[in-house]
Amino acid sequence: MRGRSRHAARRLLIVVAALILPSCAGRGTPTPETSPPTDLERRGKGLTRSEVPESSPATREWIWAPYLYRDPATPQERAQPDISTPGPDTANFPNSAFTLPEGRFYFENSPVGYYSATQRTAPQYDWELFLRYGVTDNLEFRLFTNGLTVVEGAPTTVGFSPLTFDVKYQIWEENLAYRIPAVALETYVQTTWGSSSLSNHTQWAWSVNLDHTLPFGLGLEWNIGLTSIFLNHESNLVEETLSWSLQRDLTEDVALFVHGYHNGAALPRGSTVRVDRERLFRSFNGQVFGAGATWTLDDTLEVFGSANAGIGDAPGFIGLAGFAVAF
Repeated sequence: MRGRSRHAARRLLIVVAALILPSCAGRGTPTPETSPPTDLERRGKGLTRSEVPESSPATREWIWAPYLYRDPATPQERAQPDISTPGPDTANFPNSAFTLPEGRFYFENSPVGYYSATQRTAPQYDWELFLRYGVTDNLEFRLFTNGLTVVEGAPTTVGFSPLTFDVKYQIWEENLAYRIPAVALETYVQTTWGSSSLSNHTQWAWSVNLDHTLPFGLGLEWNIGLTSIFLNHESNLVEETLSWSLQRDLTEDVALFVHGYHNGAALPRGSTVRVDRERLFRSFNGQVFGAGATWTLDDTLEVFGSANAGIGDAPGFIGLAGFAVAF
């Protein structure tokens, strides 16, 4: 009996050890995530999870959560162009806080850009062109111009608007748990490389771009910054600017938005206006409000448009329409 008892006890110890030891060995190893990555995680920004310092759960959530994302996008992910992530910047007035994946291009083309007359500016038509390139997953190089421009007056001015060199750097992605928005810094320099009749000297601007995910499927995007305006050879004016957009998906492919700006949009859109035969100014010190829509036709093509009204020195009506291609 004693031998059988010892043998049974031995078997029981073996069973208990078999149950306990694997769980102990796995305590230090995090369980791999099996759920598909979210759109934000798929962007591959910030620190990888293995790079996060050891700390308490609360500290990890508050300090490091904005940086907790997967490893940078794989070559296979970068090989697939996606027009919906991050999406066109010329669809509305502000620019997003998101950048293109490394090696990806966007070409945004807006053949419809009409700005009505104000008390001190003439009506203007633009054919905007915007090229974007992902230098890294967080850094984007951009080249913008109002393109073919027609400014009505006596006489009418027709030419090609100056080129603008733009850089956007994403600092961090959005932290949904603590409502910390995605943030990017952007700066541009508008050159004199264009038709001399439409040049308004070298001008600069910078902005902070923020994106929030709100309840009820809403997305808020807004930019705040400063823009320089050439007045004459002796003085420049620096204006504060604010642009914003509130958007909601209507279907999987169609989204509606309302947007506006104070003193100017994020890009120098419709900015060269004729006052007389000698001087060119910007139409600033005004507010614009409007509404529009985007329609994603497939993974590489999206069309957009908006109708807008202005007060103050802003044009009374602004109509914009175009499309964007990812490649």
